Amino acid sequence: MKFIEPIVRELKEIAAAINSLIVASKYVFLKRPTIEYPTKTIYFHERYRGALEVDDNLCIGCGICAHVCPNRCIFMVPYEKGKPPMIPEIDLQHCMYCGLCVQYCPPGAIYHTHVITIVGFKREDLYLDQRKVTKVQELEYK
Repeated sequence: MKFIEPIVRELKEIAAAINSLIVASKYVFLKRPTIEYPTKTIYFHERYRGALEVDDNLCIGCGICAHVCPNRCIFMVPYEKGKPPMIPEIDLQHCMYCGLCVQYCPPGAIYHTHVITIVGFKREDLYLDQRKVTKVQELEYK
């Protein structure tokens, strides 16, 4: 009996190791879920929530987007071009991309883009003032 117990224990350990190898070997031949970004194109789902952009032709300056923002990262400021009288500025450092501003905007002037690479070396670079907030897609790092 004393000689059989260590052999049984060793056989159980060997069986567990073989089982682990079998489980791991299943994943060797599967297609990888990652994309080699930036060499390959990323295809986004239509509901992807990227950086926010404002269409100043649709915006009516009502301020609902700033009011419903849970992080208070949207600020209404007077618009330099005049129409609309107020336009949102967005602080992307504090935005959690929840989409409430997009849902509640009556004319649909604020929307999510597929921009994921806005690069900044200072905090001010991630603050979308009234000149940047209307052309976010031009700010994308390429």
